[in-house]
Amino acid sequence: EADEEEGLVDDLSKMGKSMGYMQPSALYKVCKDLDKIQALPAIVFNFNRKDLVKMLSNLTKELKDRQYEKYYGDEDKQFRSKKIMEKRWTDYEARKIQYEQALKANASKNQEAKASRKNADEGDRGAV
Repeated sequence: EADEEEGLVDDLSKMGKSMGYMQPSALYKVCKDLDKIQALPAIVFNFNRKDLVKMLSNLTKELKDRQYEKYYGDEDKQFRSKKIMEKRWTDYEARKIQYEQALKANASKNQEAKASRKNADEGDRGAV
């Protein structure tokens, strides 16, 4: 693991404008390498605010593009993603129904308890 960290530090120290450090693919690789050695979260410094904003927007676009490619890149990926989302939706609907039933049961239980307390209070008043 220490060798990986040293190799990453060497790579980062060699990066300069000529190396294209502002390129989204290079930023993505840096993030993946930092994640690999468990060095995240990390702070990126750049003294030029415009460059930093550009780096962030390009990295965000790169991540969105990669995510789209991963889940919708071709027909097989689209089909798998659709099936996964259908399963998630049915699981969500089942949990939602369970939650609503639990709320109703709890409300019913509270009403019964309130009614029994009211009856008990009325019974005590009649005995006085």
